[in-house]
Amino acid sequence: VKYILENCKEDMDFFNTWFEKGIISRLS
Repeated sequence: VKYILENCKEDMDFFNTWFEKGIISRLS
C-alpha cells in the first residue's frame, strides 16, 4: 500500500474524492 501512496498519490487523491473521505487515511 505504501507503494501505491508514493507512486499513485494523484490517483489516490482522485479516488478519495469520489469514494469516501478518509480512504487514504485508512490505507496508510
